[in-house]
Amino acid sequence: MMIVLYAALGVVVLFVIALVLMAQMGKRMSPDHTHVCSITLPGVKREDAWRLAYDCAGWPVWAGVDRVDILTEGREPKWRMKMGRNSMLCQTKAPREFESLEVHVEDERAKIFTGVWHYRFTDAPAGGTRLELTEKGTIHAALPRYMARRLFDPKMYLKRHLRKMAGRFGAGAEIEEG
Repeated sequence: MMIVLYAALGVVVLFVIALVLMAQMGKRMSPDHTHVCSITLPGVKREDAWRLAYDCAGWPVWAGVDRVDILTEGREPKWRMKMGRNSMLCQTKAPREFESLEVHVEDERAKIFTGVWHYRFTDAPAGGTRLELTEKGTIHAALPRYMARRLFDPKMYLKRHLRKMAGRFGAGAEIEEG
């Protein structure tokens, strides 16, 4: 029985050491990052793709978001996005109709992440719409920074968002990383 207790204690100690080491390595990484992914939406008009991204109230229908609460309305609305236990304060800024828009995001609860998603819509050479989505963000805490960059795909949320957007239009989701 004592050997099981010592083994369990050893596992806990190793886990804590691993967390401390990951946090130390995270402190050595820049908190800032920029990631770019793009997708071509064949047969989709630029206006329709832009409207889908701009309509934050509609995100729960297609974007994998549980709930959106509109805080202020208007051309640059402020809104709260809920995904599981995560809550993000968002604001749509600088919308250029059918060309681009920005969504500024701040982790409301833990204050770990702040950033901007910049959407750029252009006509695709073979028809349809090409959407380039750029994330410029800051991961403020060292351990999540390390985990986001070394244990997970740092472009995971961009890719998921683009796949969901393509799915909403019934389009394929061949994502290009840039």
